[in-house]
Amino acid sequence: AWQLLKHGFDVTLLDASPNPGGLSAGWRTANGRAVEAGCKGFWRHYKNIDALCDELDLRPFTPYTSSAFYSPAGKEVQAPILGDLPRLPTPFGTLLYTSPYFTNLSIEDRLSALPLALDLLQYDASDASYARYDTMSAREVFVDGDRGGASPALYERFLAPILCALMFAPPEELSAAAAMDVLYGYVLAHQDDFDVRWCKGTIAEEIFQPWVARIEAAGGRVLGGR
Repeated sequence: AWQLLKHGFDVTLLDASPNPGGLSAGWRTANGRAVEAGCKGFWRHYKNIDALCDELDLRPFTPYTSSAFYSPAGKEVQAPILGDLPRLPTPFGTLLYTSPYFTNLSIEDRLSALPLALDLLQYDASDASYARYDTMSAREVFVDGDRGGASPALYERFLAPILCALMFAPPEELSAAAAMDVLYGYVLAHQDDFDVRWCKGTIAEEIFQPWVARIEAAGGRVLGGR
């Protein structure tokens, strides 16, 4: 709608919610605290939203922050701000800089992930390879792989929870190819891909409401609750 409006079209945007934003709309408690459904971080490779905020002259985000990952056993790892550290070839920077921050996993458990590196190199080497990995579940590859697989502790405390967080399903229900796509895109493609920042308030207040105001100022109409 925004692009059409900028190119001279008459635009009416219909939204099922009273105010645009859907699940990102959020709300505020009686004491004014912002609350949203789910975790909505903004990673370094979210170039489109960065470009939109620059275009609208919005500054809705915190600086990039250190992030921690928890399992039922407690904090498993705290990642430093990887973009602030000297860049190393992928994935060595990510692995080297986060390794000292694992609190519950032994070195042996962490080393059990090494065979997965070969799967990450092979799974999309060809269409046939991708199709083969797509027929297997992530659990089959990560735990029961031909090269040994991850240790039970690494799988249960780190790999399974992080896939649930990123893909909203347990590894036994996920395509191995899709799971490795996500791990590569968020963790391994570039050293700083896991760096995250957060909206200073609700996404509706900081991004959607100013955006709607700009749409209306440019002659567009936004009709909520339709």
